[in-house]
Amino acid sequence: MSGALTYSLPARERADSPGERLERLYGASRDDLYAYLATLLGDHSAAEEVTALAFERAFRKRRLFNPRRGSERAWLFGIARNAALDELRRRRRTAPLPEGFAAEEVRTLLDATVGNSTMHKRDRAIMTLAAQTGLRAGDLARLQRSDIDWRASEIRLVQAKTGQVLCLPLGTASGNAIADYLLNYRTPGDSPFLFVCCTGPIRPLDPRTISAVVTRHMRRCGLVGRIPRRGAHSFRRGLGTRLLEADVPIDTLRQVLGHTHIDSARPYLSVHEAGLKDCAISLAAAVQAGEPR
Repeated sequence: MSGALTYSLPARERADSPGERLERLYGASRDDLYAYLATLLGDHSAAEEVTALAFERAFRKRRLFNPRRGSERAWLFGIARNAALDELRRRRRTAPLPEGFAAEEVRTLLDATVGNSTMHKRDRAIMTLAAQTGLRAGDLARLQRSDIDWRASEIRLVQAKTGQVLCLPLGTASGNAIADYLLNYRTPGDSPFLFVCCTGPIRPLDPRTISAVVTRHMRRCGLVGRIPRRGAHSFRRGLGTRLLEADVPIDTLRQVLGHTHIDSARPYLSVHEAGLKDCAISLAAAVQAGEPR
């Protein structure tokens, strides 16, 4: 017999290559992976893109799979989860800020709360306070009666988001609306919280209910859908914009809105072109002022 003897394993006995295993994994897991990502992202189109991205990453890392750390399926879903988290982080970075309420829209919303029911009085107090102070929904929900100093006309509270103490003036309109609600309409009870439910056992509102109050009156006034991403936070955004338009320094704006860092106030400049221009200095001015080049 001439020539060297050769022997190859039957196809079923040969060890699969990483690429072949990945191809088999793709066929077995694609639909489940897509359903998992659609649930995470809440967007079928994005889920399709991230599914493809996950398999692309898995292909690049196919030789790094270690069976001692778990199954191939678990390894693939871990890659997909990280890809989905990357997509969610990208969305947060690029999402537009909520549009603020214009002064006329604030007046329209407050006019919609005029009435003699407990709910009307409570909602008017909430929205007047939000418009005049820019407090977040979480802080409005947590506000207690003891946080108001009636003699000094001040509100002093610890912010839920930052944990920092915030002291704000209590405007006349806000004070009158709160006093009317407290003295004449608020559900009787010893709850320390300022704003409580109008029906059932006395209990404080939560931030979602505060947002629902604003959305309900927006709907009554025909403001829902006119500009996307508007809600309770739009009182805060609108106040910040109007303060800048009144030439209030950005550091003062930061203090009023309770930001812990000045950079948190800078997005409000995006809707105030004149203020944004005022923040810019020329290169020549910087050199003359002795700034490092």
